[in-house]
Amino acid sequence: MKPALGYRFDFHDRSIASSGDTTPLVKMLVLSHLTPEHGIPDATWHREAAKAFRGRIVVAQDLMVI
Repeated sequence: MKPALGYRFDFHDRSIASSGDTTPLVKMLVLSHLTPEHGIPDATWHREAAKAFRGRIVVAQDLMVI
């Protein structure tokens, strides 16, 4: 898809980046494939993403249907 958007989230000593088939009109951000062994709570992922994204934010869980 053109254009494709990318997002980068920085947190302390690590960063994650996501890109793909999104468009500037997207109203929801789904954070998936997060690794729980790092011990970062879902609320923290949500708060950090909200600094750059103003739409609905979902921190996905295994087998979640959206």
